[in-house]
Amino acid sequence: MCVSYLHSCKKERMSRRNKWKMRLFGTADYRKDRYLRKRLNQITISLSKTYCYRQAETSLAI
Repeated sequence: MCVSYLHSCKKERMSRRNKWKMRLFGTADYRKDRYLRKRLNQITISLSKTYCYRQAETSLAI
């Protein structure tokens, strides 16, 4: 639950920001930016996943 909520929230915010950026800058910059952000998203998602799992483990242990 934790991960999916985080992800959907982030996705919502990203799409809004991307639309605004696309209007501001050219599409080439936007495409490059999107690739970088996708990589960053993967990293943050994996981090949040491990964090959530760890939290779940500790709550189970208690």
